[in-house]
Formats: sequence, C-alpha cells, structure tokens
Amino acid sequence: MIYMDHSATAPVRKEVFEVMEPYFTKSFGNASTFYSLGREAKAGMEEARENVANWCK
Repeated sequence: MIYMDHSATAPVRKEVFEVMEPYFTKSFGNASTFYSLGREAKAGMEEARENVANWCK
C-alpha cells in the first residue's frame, strides 16, 4: 500500500517507537503535575529536549 496523507499523520520509525514505548505504556502521566507518573514523563521530556538540542548542534 502507498500512503499519500503524510501531512495528517506519518508512520513511526521503529527506533522512535522503541524509545517512546515506555511512555505509551508505563510513564504516561501529565508532565506538568507533581505525582510520580508526571515526574517520570517530565524527565523523559527533558531528556528528549537535550537529545534534540545536541543533535541540532
């Protein structure tokens, strides 16, 4: 099948899914809250920001 609507959504690369899977299944809390799931999600967001910033250098 050829998918022609990537402006609405796109397939997720295997490498990305593997990194994100824990946040889909275990650490899915609101990153703006103080409870443990939220803190885990926030830590993951901060790590992702650092990774992207380092990649952009």
